[in-house]
Amino acid sequence: KIARSLKLHRWTGVINGLLRNFSRHPEAIQFPDPETAPVDYLAVVESHPQWLVKRWIDQFGLETAEALCRANNVAPELSVRPNSSRISLQDFIAKLEANGVEFHPALVHGFVRIRKIDFDFREQLLNEGLMTIQDASAGLPVMLADPRPGQVIFDLCAAPGGKSTLSAEMLHDQGVVVSGDKNKARAGLVRQAAQRLRHDSIMPVVADALDFPARRADVVLLDAPCTGLGVLRKKPDLRWKKTASDIEKLSVLQKKMIHKASEHVRPGGVLVYSTCTTDREENENVIADFLRRNADFEIERAALPDFVTKEGFVRTWPHQHHTDGSFAAKLIKRF
Repeated sequence: KIARSLKLHRWTGVINGLLRNFSRHPEAIQFPDPETAPVDYLAVVESHPQWLVKRWIDQFGLETAEALCRANNVAPELSVRPNSSRISLQDFIAKLEANGVEFHPALVHGFVRIRKIDFDFREQLLNEGLMTIQDASAGLPVMLADPRPGQVIFDLCAAPGGKSTLSAEMLHDQGVVVSGDKNKARAGLVRQAAQRLRHDSIMPVVADALDFPARRADVVLLDAPCTGLGVLRKKPDLRWKKTASDIEKLSVLQKKMIHKASEHVRPGGVLVYSTCTTDREENENVIADFLRRNADFEIERAALPDFVTKEGFVRTWPHQHHTDGSFAAKLIKRF
């Protein structure tokens, strides 16, 4: 049926033959040996490209790579956070309970994982500006930055606005959040989010992070463009679209972007670099390269014990934290 819908009529007979042969003789299927060919085994059994499986085994070890592959094949629950400027976490939870929502608190404080919710009630919460749909891992870079009332925040790659709106909530709208995206339509999403949640401290702008039209800020958030290998639970087809060369190309861009972002940090200010990928080349390696070139910045160890690495960075894993795979580093400008 899929082949016909794609007008691949000449393949329907081949596909039909393969499926019928499998249904008649499933015992004839021979999987690679997990002991002698772990890369091939995981690639076939967990449906991931071989290059990616090998890369994860090399970077994280076989056990983590296997757990990560398995987690990527499990559909995630809906992750939301209440708008703390409109409703407390306790009142939000009470509202969910009163409306028969199946949920449980996320490991990240202030977020809730929803298993089952009535669609109309979900739309009501969104339309009333009482909640935002956002993966819990995406809130950690803002918590790492720890914005305070009265501060100026630059969110350089802001769309669709989750980090900007969380920043505004932590500021209690007593400060300024300049939220940029180089795509006009995506910058409009930030404006819509700010209006829906009633945050008047957010200033959306159409701007490239490599040429941001502002000077200095207390906090600069750079959620860098990345391969997105941490969100394969939500975008399962992405694994087949990415290649190792994509990682190499993006790491070059990421190094340029963090360097430009650092120019907007005032002395004593904070720069938070984050991604939604698991790859070390896009994460730890970018930070190491930046610190080699910028002696006026230093790492501040993350005060988030459930997610901190031995180097002081934030990392989340689908198989450990029931979130997207993500990375964040907090850098302080000393002078």
